[in-house]
Amino acid sequence: MEVIQADDKLKAEILNDATKKADRILKKAQKEADGLIKEMNTQFQQYETEAQERLEQQIQQKKSTLFSTIDLDANKKNILFLEDQINQVFQEVQNKIKKQYSYQNLMITLLKKAVKSLESPPYTFEIGINESLSESDLSKVLTKKQIKFIKKGTFKEGYKIFAGNEKNFIYLSLSYFFQQIKNQYKLKILQILKEKN
Repeated sequence: MEVIQADDKLKAEILNDATKKADRILKKAQKEADGLIKEMNTQFQQYETEAQERLEQQIQQKKSTLFSTIDLDANKKNILFLEDQINQVFQEVQNKIKKQYSYQNLMITLLKKAVKSLESPPYTFEIGINESLSESDLSKVLTKKQIKFIKKGTFKEGYKIFAGNEKNFIYLSLSYFFQQIKNQYKLKILQILKEKN
């Protein structure tokens, strides 16, 4: 019986040691698991923060792009509006000039200025298909000795005045004249209109 008791005691000690070892292993495993979970939570929070920062940066970039596009569209619409106002102003000026002066007198005045800038007679005149100045009208600009030749051109509107060497010429039409004035004063008018708006 003593042997059985010693055997039971030995079994109890072995079982007790095994239980203690298992408890230690379990506690160690629990501690490692808790450490891993804590580390994973820290990494997850770090990844979440980085992802949120990247997302916010992307949102800011998209906003910047969108607002710059909106600004460009607004500027473009503003410029188109100002261009339209300038065109209206020049159309009014053009209409007033046409009412105030006869077409013939206005063209004769412009042709005289053009001829002065060439300064090498005799001149050849090429006249647009739709133009109405006659040879007698052109004689108000130049004497017959200064006119080498007058011919109808293939273009619709205006006059080409060739210098004596026929290499240099000036093109002149009423619409071209108004376009030159418009181009000359366009920036000044744009500045004035921007200040008003």
